[in-house]
Amino acid sequence: MNNEVKFIKNNLSRYKYVILSAVLLFAVSAIIIDVYRIKQSERAIGLQKTDADYLNDDNWELTFSDEFNGAAGEPDQAKWSLTEYNVNYDYNNPTIQPDQYWLYTRKPNPASEADGWWLPQNVALDGSGNAVISLTRENDINGDNDPGLDYDYATGVLTTRKNMARGQHEGFYQKYGKYEVEFELNSKSGWWTAFWLMPDNRCVRDGNGGCNIENASGTYATGMDEHATSNGARGAEVDIFEHFGLEQGMPNTIHINGYSDNHAKKFTANCLESSNDAWCNENSVNRLPDDFFSKTTHKATLIWTPEEYRFYIDDKLSWATDYGLAHVPQSLLISAESDPDEVHNTWIGDPGALTPAGTGKLDEYKVNYVRVYKYTPKAPTLTAIDIDEGTTAGGTDVVLTGTNFDQINMVNNSIDPLAPSVPQFEITVDGTPTTQYEVLSDTSIRLTMPAHAAGKVNVGLSINGNDTEMTDAYTYAEPVDDNPDSGSNTTPTPTPTAAPTPNKPNISSAVANEDKNKVLVTWSGDAPSYEYRYRVKGATTWIETKTTSEKQVLLENLVNSEEYEFAVRSVNNGVNSDWESQFIVLGAIQIGSVELPNTGNKLVTRSVIGSIVVLIIGTTSFYFYRKAS
Repeated sequence: MNNEVKFIKNNLSRYKYVILSAVLLFAVSAIIIDVYRIKQSERAIGLQKTDADYLNDDNWELTFSDEFNGAAGEPDQAKWSLTEYNVNYDYNNPTIQPDQYWLYTRKPNPASEADGWWLPQNVALDGSGNAVISLTRENDINGDNDPGLDYDYATGVLTTRKNMARGQHEGFYQKYGKYEVEFELNSKSGWWTAFWLMPDNRCVRDGNGGCNIENASGTYATGMDEHATSNGARGAEVDIFEHFGLEQGMPNTIHINGYSDNHAKKFTANCLESSNDAWCNENSVNRLPDDFFSKTTHKATLIWTPEEYRFYIDDKLSWATDYGLAHVPQSLLISAESDPDEVHNTWIGDPGALTPAGTGKLDEYKVNYVRVYKYTPKAPTLTAIDIDEGTTAGGTDVVLTGTNFDQINMVNNSIDPLAPSVPQFEITVDGTPTTQYEVLSDTSIRLTMPAHAAGKVNVGLSINGNDTEMTDAYTYAEPVDDNPDSGSNTTPTPTPTAAPTPNKPNISSAVANEDKNKVLVTWSGDAPSYEYRYRVKGATTWIETKTTSEKQVLLENLVNSEEYEFAVRSVNNGVNSDWESQFIVLGAIQIGSVELPNTGNKLVTRSVIGSIVVLIIGTTSFYFYRKAS
């Protein structure tokens, strides 16, 4: 017995490094394989349309821009209007016409309020590539002798609106598109800066809950018009950004129904990450990095489509919403305001505390450029189909190849701007639309051919109103009888009966984790397997399409500010039910446990951990064995 132990010990000692190397090789190989599996999983969701895709889509066509590269002096008046305006006009005075606001002042409340103004001389090019709006303290401009004060405050505005008469779109107006501004933050409190959009049919209070309505003839009447009751569709104030002097945040805001008593608004505050006051916690969908205000230059962008607004700060999505969605052309405004009163001073600061004392320039707001784009999609093309024939029963999966498949929906061609947008994406077989397709990439689409009579058919594609078609692209043929009756006594083999169409599953729940980047979707059904897919609402590309025998799936790597479309269908021996779809709104979804038993990610984790455990045990065993020997 002792000799046998000695023999084993000697041989183990001789080959221990070989064995250790084998253990190390096994562990490292397992880890490499699992990392590869993880990367493959990541690659499977690589077709998700990212914010970079929206911002940098090569279908954006520049329609308006000003780089402010002119000599020092007035901005380009072919593009911009400079206007004089008293910010503090009396909303409740029905005798005031909107084009005369600067002649009036708001009733002082409290009596010591100063007035806020837009003055043309407060807007100029600096000769270094910027438009500059200055904040100044001025002598009492309109002589209203505010009690206790002999000064007012002035800023300025640049607007592309050239004619104040309603319906007169003189100057630059645009419906839908991408709107972008690069600017330098004002450094002092006491005022706020902005870049925003406005329609031409502004509605202000008439003192009776209605509006001073601006008619096409240039006259004004009291009452309620469509703008004050359309909830944004006939025009909305869209604040692409506002910067308040106290650095509480940089909100994106939408005002609807004019400034009548029907006025309403919705916004996200965009506070700093560390801000913990009630206003920020209640209103910040997005948070800004804590060093945001220490950086001078920033960019604000709006993508406005017939389906939603998407706001970006420094190319990061801050808010996506369909609240107050406008469907009329709107003009641009670059502005600043100082509206000193007890209310505004709580969130912009008191300009009266700014230095220098007396009249003169207090601060400035610089704009480096403004650029506006419309979406001009390149026409799609269909160039090939990988399988060009199949039976009249349909069900054959083919792949269409071509170009320019993955586009943003910018279509709303209806005469009535309140009507929903027309379908963005349509595939037809012999002129009949079909929904059994999946956009795989910008150049490929998987299509399940529908049942059809025998013969050749065209396959067509329409995106954003641009059509393309392949003639005689696919041939339908009657099924071939592999055992025709030859007249002999041989009994033909009966044709197998096709599996029945399974019942459509029923989505029963969707639960998110606290971070709202994972959602567990559960459904009921009686099929042996299911195919599911999901995508960002409005996207043409599905993030993932997979088959499972389970009745639940964990969706991961979601963006908590997005809305997703999830669809699942039953599969039974190659026969599919219709899709069951549900929209998942992450902002309003139930929070709970989203753990799935035996998910692929858990298996990957366990196998990596197991490999490491094997590595540790093997190394430790040989270490102690060597010490013992």
